[in-house]
Amino acid sequence: MAIGLLARHPAVTSRWWAVTKLTITERRAARDSLPPKLRALVPDPDHDAVHALAGSMAKPVMRGHMTGSQAYAALAIEAAKLPDPDALLEAAWQTLRNHVRWRRKIGDDVRRQLADTIKPLIARQAPKNAILAEAHGVNGATGFHLTEGEVNDHAAATVWDALPDAPRKRRYGP
Repeated sequence: MAIGLLARHPAVTSRWWAVTKLTITERRAARDSLPPKLRALVPDPDHDAVHALAGSMAKPVMRGHMTGSQAYAALAIEAAKLPDPDALLEAAWQTLRNHVRWRRKIGDDVRRQLADTIKPLIARQAPKNAILAEAHGVNGATGFHLTEGEVNDHAAATVWDALPDAPRKRRYGP
């Protein structure tokens, strides 16, 4: 009986407040109105807000717009507003690190896709603007995980790597 009630209760579903568009105060009130056994199963909306902040800071940290120390300080300020800030800060910091690792892995995958896509264009000696357009198209199709400069640099490096080696007896100068 308890399992069936638990499975049907809307508060038990993951991130139920994201669907219902409740404010943090309304989320907190809804969580506090649950029986104690159910309340333990529903994540604290304040904690989720700190973890969401950690996830949103991953892109600026990865791109170098924000240092790790600045991100840690921002997380510490938000965690200090809540009870048990030490455990929450440690978990939020781990969340930030996981998001940075995830974004780096996706960036590596996009770079691999870029190289695989533009190598046939290089072999056909396509013009530079066609190669760059295709590279930016791949980046856009994957969700713009790389900046414009990173795409340009990676395309240039791929073209450079695809060039044939110079003849061994080539002489420079007179």
